[in-house]
Amino acid sequence: MQLERIAFTARPRQPWEAADLGMQFTRSLYWQLVKLCLLVTLPIYVLLEIIWTNTVVSSLVIWWLKPLWERIVLVVLSQSVFQSTPTTRQALQGFKSIVGRQAFAAITWRRFSPTRSFNLPVIQLEGLKGQQYQSRLSILHRGNTSPAFWLTIIGIHLESFLSLSAFMLVIYLAPNINELSEAVDLLEITWIGSLFYYSSMLMVAPFYVASGFFLYLNRRILLEGWDIELIFRQMAASHKQPAKSINKTAQLMLTAGLLIGSLYPMQDVFAGVVETPEAAKTNIEEVLNSDDFHQIETTRFPKLDIDWSWLFDDEHDDTSEQGWLANLAMAIAPFIEVVLWSIVVVLILLVTFRYRHWIMTLTKPISTPAKPSSQPNTLFGLEVNAESLPKNIPSTVITLWKNQQHREAVGLLYRAILNQLISHYQVPIINGDTEGDCINKTKPLANSQLTQYLQDVTAIWLQLAYAHQLPTEPMITALCQRWQQLDTGAADG
Repeated sequence: MQLERIAFTARPRQPWEAADLGMQFTRSLYWQLVKLCLLVTLPIYVLLEIIWTNTVVSSLVIWWLKPLWERIVLVVLSQSVFQSTPTTRQALQGFKSIVGRQAFAAITWRRFSPTRSFNLPVIQLEGLKGQQYQSRLSILHRGNTSPAFWLTIIGIHLESFLSLSAFMLVIYLAPNINELSEAVDLLEITWIGSLFYYSSMLMVAPFYVASGFFLYLNRRILLEGWDIELIFRQMAASHKQPAKSINKTAQLMLTAGLLIGSLYPMQDVFAGVVETPEAAKTNIEEVLNSDDFHQIETTRFPKLDIDWSWLFDDEHDDTSEQGWLANLAMAIAPFIEVVLWSIVVVLILLVTFRYRHWIMTLTKPISTPAKPSSQPNTLFGLEVNAESLPKNIPSTVITLWKNQQHREAVGLLYRAILNQLISHYQVPIINGDTEGDCINKTKPLANSQLTQYLQDVTAIWLQLAYAHQLPTEPMITALCQRWQQLDTGAADG
């Protein structure tokens, strides 16, 4: 950052002095800024006026998009403070590159931020977002948010004042308006009010953004000591000398120091300066008790104490000035009511959208344990689906055993019990489970007979499959008889 090129005196200021400096700085660039705002908003405004004729939609949309199109003002000011004012083309190019930066957040949950002008440089110039953006704002806002808040309040009132003043001027200059009722009827021509409010936004935006920007600069001067850095740079520039002369000066100073040190020992030099701890403590207490450490500054803001009851006092004559203002207030009351209800609805939608994850979590029904998405057809290379099994398991096993098909007989018993676990008992057996996993998953069923049967069949199958040890025929017969006693859908088969 080239602080030596800054176009104003960089020193710590009171917040309102900084905001005033921003307005003073904007005066020379004012019409250029208004023109740029007009260039980026007029096409949208005209298009909306064509679509929704004689409505407030156009000005309402332009108002809603202010956090975006106001950025072009900051594009110009951020370069002008370093004495490099961009041209119209350069400003539009710069605006094009930054208008989309955090645009959705700017027009949704950050739209109603009362410190929008103060926060804008953090997004646009520092490019921070997320947690870094929040941390940066917490530092910049620390004890310094009040001016930015009141700046927004003043801007809102100034826009309303300008638009109403323009409307009153039209009423005053219109030749055919002789009755107050005719003036009130003019309010029904909404495109006039929309145009006046759009114009007032363009007129106020440069001052609003500039004031917030200079509040931001003033805060950085306080936190980062720009004024001190500038002083050091100026001192370094003014005392810059050829290296040769500096070396000579350093040599002379070193020689003089050695001579003084030899004439006066160090203890003698500081003998009269060093104080005892008691004396030092006394001096510190005197300094702390002095008036310089007990200065209290109180800042008071003026209070508005206006009695508005006369505005709605029915006892006054309607033809008086107060009654005329009451009629005017009653005429614009529906519009204000619509605006306020719109704001409430938008706030509800924003809060709902912002905390949609919490709402979905609270409203989501308690999920039940998910069932296996699909039942396996094969386990350990064995088909366990119902189509691969015969209807009468025990008789088929006995037949296979007598036909010397021992492996097929034991395998059929094992496949049959696995099929029953999956289809009848809904045991969550999946592909990849081992023989031990299958046994463990049957334990929650609390069916000891079933678990024991599975363990016995599994042990016989493993001995046959891996150790090639045949079971005895009585063992197979016993397993077939126990199959009939199991509480399975196929036990009776």
